[in-house]
Order: sequence, then structure tokens, then C-alpha cells
Amino acid sequence: MGLDMFLTGDDYIPNFGDTERPERDGYPIASYRVAIADWRKHAPLHCYIVNTYADGKDECQEISLSPSDLWDIADAIEADRLPSNEDCHGFFFGSPEWWDELRAARHVHAQVFRDASTWCEIRGWRSCIYRASW
Repeated sequence: MGLDMFLTGDDYIPNFGDTERPERDGYPIASYRVAIADWRKHAPLHCYIVNTYADGKDECQEISLSPSDLWDIADAIEADRLPSNEDCHGFFFGSPEWWDELRAARHVHAQVFRDASTWCEIRGWRSCIYRASW
């Protein structure tokens, strides 16, 4: 058990004009959900997203992130503006030593959010969602 974190993207398929949606099991597919990234016990990142985009309410709910939100998260990661280790706590959240390793790879994690922002902006029918479970 532990803090599992997921960044997914929804690619909506419009159905107007001559466009027909593909089908699965006889039903039209309205969108595709893609797995953009996942993390395990990156509590500083989780706390930043929950505190900034969910008003501090941590109920493992879906948190919608706009392209500018994704860019802001990338900037916060690279500029080391994530909450301090002392501000990240929870039985399932991991250890400060692990968080320090994740912080050291900040450029890799920041690039994930920049790439997700670009992916969302390619077409106006896309969105990104963050969700954690523990």
C-alpha cells in the first residue's frame, strides 16, 4: 500500500458533421483515456497539486488540470517550490529520503507536465486529470 499517483489524458472524439465515432461492443466511443505518467509516493508533488488545485481537499478525487496548470506544476517542480518534506506527511506517503531522490530528478518530472500541457493544446478536445489513491 502507498500513495499511487496518476496523470491521465482524455481525448474527446467529436461526433458532428461527417465524423462518426468508432465503436466498442456496439457503443460509440466518446473519448480515449491515455496514461501519461504515474508516480509512487511522490508526496511533495501530490501535496502541491492537492493544495494548489483542490483547495487542500485530499479525498483521492479527480483533479482537472488545464494546460496552464500543467505548466505551473512543471515550473514548481523545477524551481523546487514543492512543499518541504516536513509539510508532507501521511502513513502511506513514503519517506523523506525517497522524496529527496524524486526531487533530484526534478527535470524529468517537470518535463512530463510540460509534455502533457503540449498534448492538451494540440487539439481543443483534450484534457488532463490527476488522481491519487492510497
